Amino acid sequence: MRAKSEDKLADQEIATLNAMSQTYFLEQGRYPSSVFALASGGYIANTTRDERVRLSKIRRNYNYTRSTGVFAKK
Repeated sequence: MRAKSEDKLADQEIATLNAMSQTYFLEQGRYPSSVFALASGGYIANTTRDERVRLSKIRRNYNYTRSTGVFAKK
């Protein structure tokens, strides 16, 4: 049950990240270079320690393809 819940949360997070990546593309004319580019552009909060930890987890837990702007599970 817990694994299923974590899987659903990961799917939701990926959907959110992909939406942010598409928004970045529409506003900047290119895909972000990384999740940190989304953060520095103001698309993902990164001011508190917890938010920075979340960014590191995103980077570790998901693959990102810069040419398409798509996040996916590893």
